[in-house]
Amino acid sequence: MAKQPIFSPLISGEKIGCFAITEQGCGSDVRSLKLAASRDGSGYRLNGMKWNITNAPVADICMTFARLEEAGPNAISCFISETAAPGLTQSVPFDLMGNRGTPIGSLTFDNVALAADSLVGVEGQGLRVLYFGFLVERIFTGVSIVGCMQPVIDECLQYSLKREAFGRPISDNQYVQGHIVQAYTQLELLRSVVVRGLTALEKGQDCSTLASIIKMLASEAMHEACLNAMRIHGNYGYRRDFHFERLLRDSIGLFFAGGTSEIHKTVIWANLVADAQNRSKAKDNLRLDAYTGAGAAA
Repeated sequence: MAKQPIFSPLISGEKIGCFAITEQGCGSDVRSLKLAASRDGSGYRLNGMKWNITNAPVADICMTFARLEEAGPNAISCFISETAAPGLTQSVPFDLMGNRGTPIGSLTFDNVALAADSLVGVEGQGLRVLYFGFLVERIFTGVSIVGCMQPVIDECLQYSLKREAFGRPISDNQYVQGHIVQAYTQLELLRSVVVRGLTALEKGQDCSTLASIIKMLASEAMHEACLNAMRIHGNYGYRRDFHFERLLRDSIGLFFAGGTSEIHKTVIWANLVADAQNRSKAKDNLRLDAYTGAGAAA
């Protein structure tokens, strides 16, 4: 299928898409995915299941990743298709603790036939598409959380100025001030690193470390802000008919979606080590150049 008819309604919001990576035995370890793709004439056949996929129950379009055996034992390819394709079954929404506005479910591929132009990029090069998708997802998680945290802080500030206890506003208490200042500080740090990440992404620069920092900081900052918002509002914040308890439940999902904080720390560490090794190698090369230059001059 031509890609333009697929992406245009996604961009306009007319259709909903999903990004299907996770399987029951495969999360962040994407190289171990089992969804099988095989060549079929001029097209492909897909068999297997994707699990815990955001928007899977309601998506109109699916971008998924499968192991294409003909392209090599470890070759992963990316495909895009309509979820109405024969043999593709969408589950009912899973019953989750939070994030109920974006239903999560499974996709079952039972000998699903796809045309040749459903392939995104090149056979066996799906990880390149996937890793770029990870960067976009992680950076835009930060963008979303900046938008979510600001009203939480604003509401906490206004409530603390109006709510009185023992004859004075609770905003006079340093621990209340500390909760709000801490959330505001994390928000400003997140806002700054998000701008850096977006700039690097736009310029086509390597922003893997920044993306992981953004995702880790966003998830932890949002959860802490929601928890402290409930502390500031007391029993009022704990009630089901008020939105802070929902925000707190939703924020917990951020620790898993798009990679756990532990995975992101591993990514950041690996990048730090690689950068250090590259700098060390560059210094050694400079010393060697200086030595050989001095020898030649002598």
